[in-house]
Amino acid sequence: MKRRVLWGVGLIALAVLTLRLLFAFSTPEFAVDQSYAHLRQAQVIKDTGFPISEDTLSFGGSGSLFPPGIDYLIAGLGFITGIPISAKILQNLFAFALILIVFAYAWTATRHVRASVLAALAAGFIPILWHDVVSVSSNLLGVTLGFFLLLCFLRVKERFWRRSFLICLVLLSLASPIAGIFILGLLVYLLLASLADVPRPKGEGEIIFFSFLFVLWLSFVLFKKVFVTHGLGILWQNIPPDILATYFTQISVPDAVVAVGVIPFIAGIYIIYRHIFKERMREVYIIMGIALATGGLVWARLIRPDLGLMILGISLVILFAFAVQQLFSYFDRTKFFRYASQTATVLVFLVLLLSAPLALSSARTAVGQSLTLSERDALLWIDSNTENTAVIAATLDEGHAITALANRANIADTNFLLKTDAAERLGDINTIITSPFESEIVPLLQRYDSDYILWTDRARTLSGKDIPSFEMDEDCFPVAFSSDSVKVYSVACELEES
Repeated sequence: MKRRVLWGVGLIALAVLTLRLLFAFSTPEFAVDQSYAHLRQAQVIKDTGFPISEDTLSFGGSGSLFPPGIDYLIAGLGFITGIPISAKILQNLFAFALILIVFAYAWTATRHVRASVLAALAAGFIPILWHDVVSVSSNLLGVTLGFFLLLCFLRVKERFWRRSFLICLVLLSLASPIAGIFILGLLVYLLLASLADVPRPKGEGEIIFFSFLFVLWLSFVLFKKVFVTHGLGILWQNIPPDILATYFTQISVPDAVVAVGVIPFIAGIYIIYRHIFKERMREVYIIMGIALATGGLVWARLIRPDLGLMILGISLVILFAFAVQQLFSYFDRTKFFRYASQTATVLVFLVLLLSAPLALSSARTAVGQSLTLSERDALLWIDSNTENTAVIAATLDEGHAITALANRANIADTNFLLKTDAAERLGDINTIITSPFESEIVPLLQRYDSDYILWTDRARTLSGKDIPSFEMDEDCFPVAFSSDSVKVYSVACELEES
C-alpha cells in the first residue's frame, strides 16, 4: 500500500477527531445519566487507586458493580490533563481508532484502496456515534475493542494475530459487558458459514467456542452476586418496568437508516443479500454474524437500541467497502473504467452529503442536552452550602450529577443493578416532582430524609409544569438557590405522625 493512502486515512481520522473535540469542548459539562458516574469513579481511582465498591451516596447507600476499565483509563490520563479533559479526549479517541480499524479490516478483506478509504470516511460520520461526543461510557470503548477483536479474528491463523485476539478478548471482557455480543456474533457467523459451506481456517471453531466459554466463565466470576440477586432480570439490568420501554425501544427502518447513514445502510443490506444467496466470502460472513446477532438482540429488547445501532452502523460501513469493491470491479471489466475516478468522487460527495449533516446535527443535540452551567452552579452551591448528610431529590437522570458534583446523596440514579427497591424509588421521585398535593410530597421527602429539591428543565419536562405546585407554599418550600431556569428548594416542614 502506498504511503500517501495511509496519510490520507490518517488525515480523515484526524479531521473527524478535531470536529468531535470541537463539539466536546464547546461545553465544559457532560451528558447526564452515566457520564458523571464514570467521572466520579475516575476521580476516586485517581485519588485512591481503587473504584467505589460501596456507594454511600447512591440509592441511600448501596453496592456499585460495573467494569471499571474506562474509569482507569480516564484516571490514568487524568494525572496529566485532569479528569474532565481526559474523559473528553479518550471518548473521542475511541471514535478515531474505529476509523483506523474499519480501514484495516476493509483493506485486509478487499485489498481495494478506494473501497477501504471510502469505508474509513463513512465510519467517521456514522450519526449515532456522534451522539456520544459529550458522553462518558464503556460502550464506545467496548465497540472499539470488539471490532479490533474481529480484525484479529480475520487473520487468526497467523500466530501474532491469534495472540492479539486472545489479549483483546481478555481486555474486552474486563472493560465492557458487551463482549458477549461479539462472541454471540462469532457463533452466528460459525453457524452461517457452516450452513453455507464457507471456506474457513482450521481450528477457527475451537477458538470461537473457547472465547464463548471464557466470556461466560468470567461473567459469572465478576457478576456472580448480580446473577444471584436478579437471575434472568440481569438481561434487562434490573431497570424498573415504568421506564423499561423507554430504555429498550423498538427501532423502525427509517430510524436505523438515519442512525447509521443512508449509503452504508443500503450498501450493507445489498451485500448481506448477495452473500446469502450468491457469494461465500468468509470476511463478509464474519460481519454478517455480528450484524445479525446485534439486530436480533435489539429486536428482542435485550440490548439498548443506541448500543445496537453503534455496532450495526460500523458493521454496515465495513460491508459498504465490499459493495464499493464490487462496483469498481465491474467498472474494470467494462468501458466504465475510465469513469472510476469520477465515480469515487461522487461516492465521497454522497457519503458526506447524506451522513455528515446528520452526524453534526446529532452532536449539536448531544451538546444541547448536556448539563447546563446553571445546573452546575446549583450543584456546586449545594456542595458548598448544605450539610454533608443532605439528600437531594431530583429527576432520575440527574442522580449521578448530584453525587459527582454536589457530593450529596440522591434518592435514585440509573445504576439499577443490586438495587431491590429501584421501582419504588423511581415512583416516589415521580410523585415528588409531579404531585400537586403537599400531603403526598412531604411524607416521601421524610421517608428519604430529603432536605432539598432540585428543579431543572428535566423536572419541568417530567411534570409538564414550569414551576412546581409546592412553590406557592414559601414557608414550607423556600427557594434556597436560583439561577436562570434552575432552582433549589429547601424542605422546611414536616408532617407530624398521628
